[in-house]
Amino acid sequence: MSEQKWTKEPWHVDGYGVESPVWSICTMDWEYDPEDSDQSKAVDAANAARIVACVNALAGIPDPSAYVSRVAAMEEAYHELLYAVANKYDGETRHQTALRYIRERAQSSEGPSSALTPASEGGE
Repeated sequence: MSEQKWTKEPWHVDGYGVESPVWSICTMDWEYDPEDSDQSKAVDAANAARIVACVNALAGIPDPSAYVSRVAAMEEAYHELLYAVANKYDGETRHQTALRYIRERAQSSEGPSSALTPASEGGE
């Protein structure tokens, strides 16, 4: 993994001025050396590239923070499902084995409706 060149999060927006407000993106954790303008330019360029990448990646998503939270929750649930697979088949990923288990259970003689019934409702 390459070294992080942008300023560490969190960032926030700050503004001042009434007639013509000036907005700044502020950070909390960057040691800026005013004597080193090359460092400043490199960090500014990395920050700008990161802003553009994030904005473009989240285009069309009205609430990026809520979206990221939902994705994190789905990822946690997915990992829970994968790690419920105690023994995976040789040559398969855990995902492939979990999918195989689900499909086999859904196609069992009991049929898909009983295979999808939660244990608390009388299923397995």
